[in-house]
Amino acid sequence: MKTLAAKIVAPRTFDFVEEELPALGANDVLVRMDAVGLCHSDLPRYTGRATIAVSSRGYRESIPVTFPCMVGHEPVGTVVDIGSAVTRFAVGDHVTGHMPTCFRTHLVIREDAMIFKYPEKMPMDYRYCVAEPLGCIVNILNMATQQSPGKTAVVGCGHLGLLVISGLRSLGLKDITAVDLNDERLAFARNFGATSTINPGKCDVRTTAFDMTEGHFFDTVMEITGSIRGLETACRIVKFAHENGMQNGKYIGRGRVLTSSVFSGEETFPFGLAHDLMLRTPDVMNVHPSSAEDVLANDIRGVDMCIAGALPIDKMITHTCRFEDLATGFGWLEHAPEGYNKGLVLFG
Repeated sequence: MKTLAAKIVAPRTFDFVEEELPALGANDVLVRMDAVGLCHSDLPRYTGRATIAVSSRGYRESIPVTFPCMVGHEPVGTVVDIGSAVTRFAVGDHVTGHMPTCFRTHLVIREDAMIFKYPEKMPMDYRYCVAEPLGCIVNILNMATQQSPGKTAVVGCGHLGLLVISGLRSLGLKDITAVDLNDERLAFARNFGATSTINPGKCDVRTTAFDMTEGHFFDTVMEITGSIRGLETACRIVKFAHENGMQNGKYIGRGRVLTSSVFSGEETFPFGLAHDLMLRTPDVMNVHPSSAEDVLANDIRGVDMCIAGALPIDKMITHTCRFEDLATGFGWLEHAPEGYNKGLVLFG
C-alpha cells in the first residue's frame, strides 16, 4: 500500500511524494490520517532554521535542518488495519496522540506508540479534538497548581492561552488576568474565564499590574506567546521576592513564570528582561510536555476535559485547509491572518 507524504524539500517548500508503506507487522497499526493540527513549533524546520533529531548517543537535540524532511505531530486518524497480535485497537477506532511526521495520508505505527482511541460517543466532531495541544495544557495546569497559584496572569491569548484560562477557571481559580496586545482576543479571554485584562500596548504594564494587585504583582505568570517579548512582559509583572525589589525589604517568596512555547524566531534578548530577572528573581520554569511525568496520560486527560467542556479546543479552531493546501496553513503560522487562532489540516 502507498501513502502520500508532504516533504519539505527546501525552506518553505513542500513536495508531495508517493511512498510504499512497510508491511504490517504483528504489533503494528495502520492509521488513515483524518486531520493534523498546525503548530508553531514546526516552523523552525519549515523555514530551514533548525530541527529536533536523535543524536548518535541516543538523546534528542537541536541540529541544522537537512532536506528533505517532514513535520506534523498533532494527529487525528482512523485505524484501517491491525496486525495479528494487536489488542489495544480495532479497525474503525478513531485515534489521536503523538505521531511524528504525520503530514501523510497513511502511517504504520506500533501498537505501543503514544496514541489512544477516543471514547465511542463524542459530543463533537472528533477531528477537532486534537490531543497533543490539549496534553500541553494539562501539563501547564498541573505545573501551575503544584502550589497555590495565587494571583495569576496569562500572557498571550491565542488558542493555548485561552485554553489555559478556561482550564484554570474549571479548576476553581477566581483571579485570572489575561494579557494580550489584541483587544478582540482579550474579549475572548473574558468569555473563557478571565476576570480582568491588560493590553500592554495601551498602558504601562508594570503600573497597571501594580495597581490591579494592590502593589503585590502576580504570583504566577504563564507566558504562552512564543516570543521573547512575551517573556519580557511576564517578567515585568511577576512579583518581587522582596517587597518592591528592595534587598532589605520583607521576603515574600519568589514568583513563578511558566513558559511553554518554542521561541521560533530570532530575537534580541532585551536589557529590560535581564534587569527584571535580576530584580524580581522569579523561578522561570519550562512547562513543555517533555517535562511531564506521563505525557500520554496528560493527552488522555486533555481529551476528557475537552469533552467535558473545560478545554474547548473545537471552539478555538478558526481556520482549516486541505492536505494538498498545506503550504497555505504554514503561511498562517508565519503570518496570521485576521481572526486566526488555531489551524487544522483536513484530509479526504
